[in-house]
Amino acid sequence: GPELSSQAQENGLFAVLLALLLIVLFMILYYGVAGLIASLALIANAIIMLGALAQIKAALSLPGIGGIIISLGAGIDGTVIILEVIKSNLRKGLSLRKAFSDGYTTSYGSIIDANLTTLAASIVLYLWGQGAVKGFATTLTIGTISSFFTSVLVNRVITEGFIRAFGINKLSFSLFKKI
Repeated sequence: GPELSSQAQENGLFAVLLALLLIVLFMILYYGVAGLIASLALIANAIIMLGALAQIKAALSLPGIGGIIISLGAGIDGTVIILEVIKSNLRKGLSLRKAFSDGYTTSYGSIIDANLTTLAASIVLYLWGQGAVKGFATTLTIGTISSFFTSVLVNRVITEGFIRAFGINKLSFSLFKKI
């Protein structure tokens, strides 16, 4: 009945918020200040995804909510690739600005590849799927595009703004240990 659908949607929305919160907590605990910055980009990703879904008047089904959660995970995956390359560059003795610039440049290939393969799979699901599978494919497609945008552009803009605003020469990558 309608009550079950409403309850299922509430549970699904709770799952999205819980997944977002857990990812943010992990990123801050593992990457410190860099994780906090990445989390801001992740929140922007969620807002962009939900805004795009609202714009096309998509009704959220449980599979669609699953697509959102997977997209959030994929979005943070791109950011983790970038952060790990930056950490590696800093260990090599590069300045923060150089490590940061090279980190993004070096990471683009992997991030583009991962997003293109996910996008291809979501398009195939949409074209040949039915019902809930199309809903999942729709949210996954929008989420993949949004995740790519936020991990390579929004995250970079936020980080550059943070570095400039506070005149930072070092960036913490962990609350527990040094780079």
